[in-house]
Amino acid sequence: MSEPVQVKKKAIDVLPSFNGIYCAVDGGEPFVNHIELRHWSEDGTQIVFLLSSFNFLFAYPDEEIDVIEITPHKYCNVEKIHTDDAEFRKKKPLNDVEFARAWAL
Repeated sequence: MSEPVQVKKKAIDVLPSFNGIYCAVDGGEPFVNHIELRHWSEDGTQIVFLLSSFNFLFAYPDEEIDVIEITPHKYCNVEKIHTDDAEFRKKKPLNDVEFARAWAL
């Protein structure tokens, strides 16, 4: 099987249902591991992606990662995914430096 085309994207731009990671689990055959969910780490510095294999990928928002572009399932609510994306970006917790700057004003 040939390796699928991977593109570099900033982690903040990676969307559940639209992207996956090409990887292998426990030395098995490589496959496209779909990104199912994402949330901010507790300290707000990283994005935590839940993969379809129930593993996690941690990445900094501006970090470029290799992803596979996926066509969402026909029953997927694409509008909701984009609405959730906008909300996700607004909910980024302040890290210690951002918190200190906010209180210094």
